[in-house]
Amino acid sequence: MQIRESTLKGDRPLCHVDPSHTVHSHGSYERFKNCNSSEVETILRFLCLFCGRTFSVLPERFLPYRAISVAKVEAHFDAQANPGHGREESVTENEKGCLKRAWARFKQRVCSLTATLGQMIEAVKPTASQLWNQLRRQSNLKKILLQLANPFNTSLLADYRCLIPWTWDVG
Repeated sequence: MQIRESTLKGDRPLCHVDPSHTVHSHGSYERFKNCNSSEVETILRFLCLFCGRTFSVLPERFLPYRAISVAKVEAHFDAQANPGHGREESVTENEKGCLKRAWARFKQRVCSLTATLGQMIEAVKPTASQLWNQLRRQSNLKKILLQLANPFNTSLLADYRCLIPWTWDVG
């Protein structure tokens, strides 16, 4: 499961199954900083000794499973939802492709996100632009990602398997 760095209390995450479980450092992995370069950043992993679950701590500037910054995605989505009004950051050709794919994926997720968020969304069947503008009226993308992760166990661009609650098969 990936969790946001801002949700940490102390130097390690709490187990989502039971906060009293002991969680230990469990190595790390490398992740590209952006879709433009070969620079990588180390992402820390943790393991709950009791339930066997692992947790990765994702810095706030990263979007889950996408090599593009939260700030660039937010600016691009603002520009897409409000043509002529959004101020988009300058981006490279690689980043343009990443951002285009992210917006296309968001458009596919409108129904799913609307169903998940329920009455928090004003329009009954919003367009991608309407949904994005409603989300942005409430907060910035960093906070939107946190809101989707907890309590809804989802993310902006996908229902990632790592966010699905894990259960033991004791049969």
